Amino acid sequence: MKKIYIIILSVILLSITTILLINSRIHISKNDITEEISVKTCHPEFENIYSDIESFGTVIYKTKTDVTNLVPGNVISKNVKEGDYVYKNDILYKLKNTELEIEYIQNQNRLNSSKANLELFEARLYEKEKEAKSQLIKISNLKDQIKITEKNISLAHENLENKKALHQLGGITTQEIKESQNQFDSLQTELEIQKRELNITEMGFSKQDLISSGIIPSDDEQLFYNQLIELNTKTSRADLTVAQAEYENSKVSLELTEKLLEDLIIRAPVNGVIGNVNFENGEYIKQNENVLTIMDISTCVAALNIQEGNIYNISVGNRVKLEIPAAQKTIETFITDISPVADTATGNFFVKADFCNKEHLIKPGMFLKCSIANNFHTKYLKIPETALINTTEKNANCFIVKNKMAFMQKVKIAFIRNGFAFINSGLTDEYQIINNPPKNIKDGTYVKVL
Repeated sequence: MKKIYIIILSVILLSITTILLINSRIHISKNDITEEISVKTCHPEFENIYSDIESFGTVIYKTKTDVTNLVPGNVISKNVKEGDYVYKNDILYKLKNTELEIEYIQNQNRLNSSKANLELFEARLYEKEKEAKSQLIKISNLKDQIKITEKNISLAHENLENKKALHQLGGITTQEIKESQNQFDSLQTELEIQKRELNITEMGFSKQDLISSGIIPSDDEQLFYNQLIELNTKTSRADLTVAQAEYENSKVSLELTEKLLEDLIIRAPVNGVIGNVNFENGEYIKQNENVLTIMDISTCVAALNIQEGNIYNISVGNRVKLEIPAAQKTIETFITDISPVADTATGNFFVKADFCNKEHLIKPGMFLKCSIANNFHTKYLKIPETALINTTEKNANCFIVKNKMAFMQKVKIAFIRNGFAFINSGLTDEYQIINNPPKNIKDGTYVKVL
């Protein structure tokens, strides 16, 4: 009996425990059904994303200048080395040319000699002009004297005729007539002498002389005077012209030699960085040799390698972001040139992007990374990053609202940017997404959208 009693008691206790557990489960299920969680929601939105094209390249200079020497010579001073920055007109090299220095001294002496010769012929012309003017004065005086003599002859002739008339009347003696005749004859002789002297003195100073020299005599007295002076100084003027030409030639030769001596000092034609330096102290440089190269790095070029699959996705003017690790610089610029032909070895296209380098911190040959704006876009759905849970690199979960209940939804992530997740799959723009889901939310939870 005792054993049966124990069994009955155990059954009763088991029944009571079972009833209590069932009541408890019913109570919990009821709470789950009736309890609501307040949430905030949003809808996925479409956005066009232009994914940048990533690549790499190197820095090259935009322009370079080959510096050549115009005059041969030996290097006596080399003032630069590779990598130095130089400014326009800075001295790069000094050369020496002994033959040119001797030629300079000779030309200097020749110039001094021709200058003295020029001064001599200038003095001779001056003296010749004085002689011509003096001769013209003498001619003028002779002409005046002839006029006076002719006037005296006229008076003497009149006096002689009067005395002859008086002599016939017995008023004067024969002796007086002879004296008057002698005076008249003397004046005529004097006139002939003066005219002969005038003819001699006028040689080279007559109208006929001008005509013979191809000069039309001027009717103007002063111009005629100048014509006679010019005619009689013609040889001296020609000598002076030759002397002037010799002086000018000597002067030009000296100036040319001076210029060549100046060219023995090789100066920088532009601002830039010294590239290849081809000669050292003591070496002989021939004429027109390439002495060194100057690179202008105030503007550099990013030489980029773009795969052929991306070449149609970019164009001149596209934005480029450059990162130069060695210089710790990031630069934004634009594509300036795209090669029309791919490299046969790599299949890549050569793309250039100019950028400013005023501080000269970036050097040619430096490695760089680039990010180029793509011409074509991809449409993504985006949701706030705060709507995701259980996020890994490419996968995550989020909660959507259907019929006032929360349901977990798996999504594929393309990328996360600026606080938004861009979704490859798992959502549509019709879904209502719970943002910042509460920690106690789960599948089937009733929610109240605020």
